[in-house]
Amino acid sequence: MSIIEEKKLSTGAVMTITDESKKLAADRWLVKLQCVVTIPWAEWMDQYLDKNDGSYEDVRTSIEPIMYEMVKERNFIDHSEKEEMLLDIQAKIHENIGQYVDRPDFSNKVFHKQLQEWRDTQRLMASMPLENELGDVEEPDDFSACFK
Repeated sequence: MSIIEEKKLSTGAVMTITDESKKLAADRWLVKLQCVVTIPWAEWMDQYLDKNDGSYEDVRTSIEPIMYEMVKERNFIDHSEKEEMLLDIQAKIHENIGQYVDRPDFSNKVFHKQLQEWRDTQRLMASMPLENELGDVEEPDDFSACFK
């Protein structure tokens, strides 16, 4: 894994493209580039969190750093075509993803998505009984009754 490019976007986010290609067979490669956009915490994000309920720090430590990840890959590429394919994929990332992640509303969308995922996880965890709340559940010694 090597960093091909690291670029600071106009929104303050950092886009990092890494090469995660690997050899599959004698002269065949899996050509794989990973694009990670890291969004720094901004003051506007604080308005969506309640600092008084004690979950503020939990949220920050759980979703920070805010990241958007995307992988582009091509399978079974000849060794002689590997470098050309890397450059092609990198160009497509810039063409398709680069403009999208540099938009001002991108950070907002990713932040809200991760915040909602965190809240959903917390709600799910709260609804699940703890192991000691289940009590002792008596299990039959012979499970053959389950198959009749």
